[in-house]
Amino acid sequence: MRAAKEKYGRIALVHFDSHQDSLDGENGKEIFHGTFSNDLAAEGSVDASRSTQVFIRTDMPNEQGYNILYAKDTFYMQPREVAEKIRHNAGDAPVYVTFDVDGIDPAYTPGTGTPVPGGPSTAYVREVLRNLEGLNVIGGDIVEVSPQYDSGEVTALAAGVIAGDIIQLMARNRLAGKQ
Repeated sequence: MRAAKEKYGRIALVHFDSHQDSLDGENGKEIFHGTFSNDLAAEGSVDASRSTQVFIRTDMPNEQGYNILYAKDTFYMQPREVAEKIRHNAGDAPVYVTFDVDGIDPAYTPGTGTPVPGGPSTAYVREVLRNLEGLNVIGGDIVEVSPQYDSGEVTALAAGVIAGDIIQLMARNRLAGKQ
């Protein structure tokens, strides 16, 4: 995300996760997976006001002002409605998509170190991503896949397919001349 900021300026973050990862890292003194969204906004790499945290199922500090779509609320929305909220928040900003597999319910992605029940299915998530076409996606990643917790390898399969979905969003932007 820092490299993307160097090229594009402040970026909007679309953060699929069950956790907000918004703990204060004390200006880089404490760096771990629970601090990144706070730290990137505090340093100016991410514009939290144009960013969305999606499928959140925990309650953490939100001092940077991220837009949050809690999983319990998205259950009453169609995937295109979730995507519309993300699009509205981001506007025309360059967008980095980070996807933590624990954003999906552990029934579908058991291979993660921090599972939280109550999330969406893989199919629902993929439909949200499909409805993000046209968003100015300039980068992305998949995190928190822990194969040792999933002997059936369904988590790795879901992560691979979702990575492909993010790559397709980026490629379509390039073909449309947005990047």
